[in-house]
Amino acid sequence: MAPSEPPPSGARRSAVFSLRTRVGLLVCLFAVVAVTSVGAVAGRLAERDVDARVGEGLATVAQLLAERTQAQLASRLEQVRMLAELERQGLMPERPEARRAVVEQLQRGTPGFAWVGFLDASGVVRYSTGGLLEGANSSERPAFREGSRGLFVGDAHEAVRLAGLLESPEGPLRLLDLAVPVHAPDGTLKGVMAAHLTWDWGRALKRALAETAGAGLEVRLLRRDGSLLSEPPTGAETFRRAVLPAPLEPHVQRGGWAEATWEDGRAYLTGIAPLRATGTTPALGWTVMVLQPSEVAFQPAVAVRERLTGLGLLAGLLLAVVGWALAGRVARPLTDIAAAAERLRAGEYDVRLPHGKRGDEIGALSASLEALLRMLEAREAELRRALAVREDFLTVAAHELRTPLTALTLQLTFMGRQASAAGVSGLLATSLQRATRQVKRLGQLSEAVLDTSRIESGELELELEPLEVGDFTRELLERVRDLSPGADLRLEACAPAAGCFDRRQLEQLLTHLVLNAIKYGKGKPVTVRVEATAGEALISVRDEGIGMRPEDVERVFGRFERAISTRHYGGFGLGLFIAQAAARAHGGHIRVESEPGHGSCFTVALPLRAPEPPRA
Repeated sequence: MAPSEPPPSGARRSAVFSLRTRVGLLVCLFAVVAVTSVGAVAGRLAERDVDARVGEGLATVAQLLAERTQAQLASRLEQVRMLAELERQGLMPERPEARRAVVEQLQRGTPGFAWVGFLDASGVVRYSTGGLLEGANSSERPAFREGSRGLFVGDAHEAVRLAGLLESPEGPLRLLDLAVPVHAPDGTLKGVMAAHLTWDWGRALKRALAETAGAGLEVRLLRRDGSLLSEPPTGAETFRRAVLPAPLEPHVQRGGWAEATWEDGRAYLTGIAPLRATGTTPALGWTVMVLQPSEVAFQPAVAVRERLTGLGLLAGLLLAVVGWALAGRVARPLTDIAAAAERLRAGEYDVRLPHGKRGDEIGALSASLEALLRMLEAREAELRRALAVREDFLTVAAHELRTPLTALTLQLTFMGRQASAAGVSGLLATSLQRATRQVKRLGQLSEAVLDTSRIESGELELELEPLEVGDFTRELLERVRDLSPGADLRLEACAPAAGCFDRRQLEQLLTHLVLNAIKYGKGKPVTVRVEATAGEALISVRDEGIGMRPEDVERVFGRFERAISTRHYGGFGLGLFIAQAAARAHGGHIRVESEPGHGSCFTVALPLRAPEPPRA
């Protein structure tokens, strides 16, 4: 039998071409269907994820704004409470004009007070700012009626008796009522210290909230009776009843977020946070709402879905052309992608995955991974921006705390001197001392927030000056005793250790370590030692408290990190973070020795720098 002849080369090429074409078409069809489906599913998942992420973010922003509003209201009420305490203790001047001068001083020093006065037990105004309404009977007004029963914060309303006595350049005069009862030593009602805030305070508050929320977000305030304090788009104060979308109603009291269509016909993601009563301030009944249009919130998800769909179509077209060559080109692309993935795993995030433009499964895989990588990079950038916004907010909040804290410190100092000059002691003196300590602690918290922001942004700079560490530590412990009366602080050894340090940063470092030892020391002694070695100052702070596990020792130096649950110990977890940053800024470090149940010892090692030579 004659040997069979090979098929003609043309027929062979035709068969191979037909097979490769079919493979290419099948691969193209599979890629188009698969990638398009993945794009649709990924788009829906992205929309759902963005919905939840943006909604929770808006709820967080609303909560921060609500807390800021309640804090400002509490500050005003506390000032009225201080006047009431002076009246209760009988520390007010005897002459009416002198009492009027006291309340007028508060009005001048604090923006927003339209009227401040004292009503006796029958509701008659005895003295007030400008002498307005003095002698008038206001027993039927809410400020007296409700204030005689307890702390009272009234919602915004149009002025009645003061409407013709005070000018209002922007429409009807609107006031918020604040009232504090004043009781005699025997418990009987002596009268009510009342005040009216002008709506200029509300206008300034709304502007501040809008600026804090940021561009692209809208802030609306809902009153207790369901009317809006600010109506879009002009922000005019109509105080009319709002048509609140039904999905938002369950969240008005408990807070949260939801998507709803408002009166303008647009859908918004809305974060909601009610103003909640605190231990010293009643609830005003307002609700803060932060809105963002849904199309803006979902824009990243839509872009991802469109990009994935486009990549799927492109991959299908390319695979149709080059599908016939898949068999010989599978191994090498997979190897290249594996090598690129290995580089990505090693931390080289600028790597571009190879073969992303191939028209086969490898190309589709590479393109999808590349798109995923870019999306992760975008989300990381977005997270960094969000963190930057948070840092900016904390910095602004800390700066804003300085003004009222400074004013409060001056007022407490003045009151302390007056009380001392008058020979007053007992409850008032004790109360003034406690208030002074709390103000100092608030100041330290404000500085801690600012220091954290500086550390994160790399702006922590040292202002070096010659210091003797032993004397500095001894003076600091005396100040800490004032902040923590009853703490058993012991300076066991204090060797001379002169060097060049930043006074403020060194004070922050040691204060945080000592207060940390007091907090977790269970009332047991806290021992401080200062030693000098060759070129280093060693400062150790030892307590005999609860101690730490070995795995928690390094973690406690992280920002907002704590080794113990906040349920049992308060604080923000910033003290050791700031202390470690201050030590490293000086070229030193902090070493920790701790054992559960046997206390902890924090040792700071700081290089002794020679003082800088004076300039000629």
